Amino acid sequence: MRRGRRAAFIAGLLSAAIPASGEVSVEAFLESVWEENPRLQARSLEGDSARSAERAAGRWADPMVGVELFPQGGMADYRVMVQQTLPRAGELRSAREQAQARAEGTEWAKTGDRWLVAEQALTALAAVVEEKEREAVLQETVNLVEEILKAARQQVGTGTISQVQVLQWENELRSLQRQLASSQEKQASLRQRLAYWQGGEGVSGEGFTLPALVEGFRVPEARAAEEVEEPVAGTLRSRIREAEAAEAGVRSSGRPQFGLGLEYARMPSAEEDEIMAVGTVSIPLWRDSLRAETRSYALQRSAWERRLRDREREWQTEWAEIRFAWEDLEAEVRLLEDELVPRAEEILKQTRSAYLSGQVGYADILLAQRSLLDWSLALVETRRQQVETAARWQRLAAELQWN
Repeated sequence: MRRGRRAAFIAGLLSAAIPASGEVSVEAFLESVWEENPRLQARSLEGDSARSAERAAGRWADPMVGVELFPQGGMADYRVMVQQTLPRAGELRSAREQAQARAEGTEWAKTGDRWLVAEQALTALAAVVEEKEREAVLQETVNLVEEILKAARQQVGTGTISQVQVLQWENELRSLQRQLASSQEKQASLRQRLAYWQGGEGVSGEGFTLPALVEGFRVPEARAAEEVEEPVAGTLRSRIREAEAAEAGVRSSGRPQFGLGLEYARMPSAEEDEIMAVGTVSIPLWRDSLRAETRSYALQRSAWERRLRDREREWQTEWAEIRFAWEDLEAEVRLLEDELVPRAEEILKQTRSAYLSGQVGYADILLAQRSLLDWSLALVETRRQQVETAARWQRLAAELQWN
């Protein structure tokens, strides 16, 4: 990817507008994460450093100035020399290309970290929201069991419900209350994890729901380009160009280097002044070390090229896997939402009436109640998996995919 395209690509990553104050959205959430996360702040400083090094690269060597003094009795001869070393052919271009490739690699690494942090932050947010929705499901189940327990106590002695069943419902209620308390306690640690990705800012997850997060995600389009344009591949291509430039720089250092200068000599002892033009040439002699260094960079470049090919295949494979995972989760959510949970609710409703009238036993209504709880919690968990899959897909595409 050329530099202009890369700059436009990276600049477009944060182009989503932040919504009005008070409105919660994934865009606003990620803007906050990207602004406050210490890892990204460190990457920004590294990027500034690399860009400064790029601006400084490829300069001519500083001229050398020398002064010689020869005291002789009451007088002194002196000589002033100014010499400029000329760059070898290709030397400055190699230095500039190395610095440019290094700066581009730093930008790609920063972009990769940005989307990795986004994925982790969204995963942490999904865990917080999931636990809140688990709490809501457990609270509804506690309320339901309390109603059944109240009705069972009223039915004791009528021949339909025994005192033993009342005790069993009390145990079931205590078990659910403990699960509810555990869910409430767990949310504190999950919020702490979320705050870590936000750079220490406390976040409750208020205003977010798993269904809304899932519905707001847009499936990214498959990439048709031959070259995969994503942060890891971009970083590897920068490393390849950097190794190529370094190899060219070593080859240029094997060429003779020339220098030009002027020398002014003031010699009172001889009652004369001299101005001379000076030329120098430096010829590298130790060819073995140059060949070894050139081979080192050539092997390094080959290694990066192979890693790039491996990454492109890995990226395509991961894209196919995540698409399948997303479609599979969508099918599972449809099954739970449209069939399993509604049927479990209907079964529990019918079983409850039959239980209180003595037509079915305790085991039947308990099974119906627990089935509804299990399917409801499974729906919450599957939606959380959808958000995690969407966050992973967003990181893979390196694009904001939420409306």
